[in-house]
Amino acid sequence: SLTDLACRTAVCPAEQKSLRKADGKALYLEVTAAGGKYWRWKYRFAGKEKRLAARTGATKAKLREAANDHMAMLEQNPERVMSYFQDRHVRYAA
Repeated sequence: SLTDLACRTAVCPAEQKSLRKADGKALYLEVTAAGGKYWRWKYRFAGKEKRLAARTGATKAKLREAANDHMAMLEQNPERVMSYFQDRHVRYAA
């Protein structure tokens, strides 16, 4: 699990396009070469890899809760999830 200090001080090396720092259970912090920091949740649905992004400022605890909710939804009702994720810009409020 990433600490708050590790998240704030994360820097992408100049030779890389982006850097991913895993927090566990498919949640990670992506740091771009330009200095942007984005929380992302990676999962598989219907055999394809998917990613959801979170708004800047969302707390890690809130993101973890949202990721767990979506995982439960995926397991319980895959058809509902398919229609829910057709909008590819699902975002979480902080």
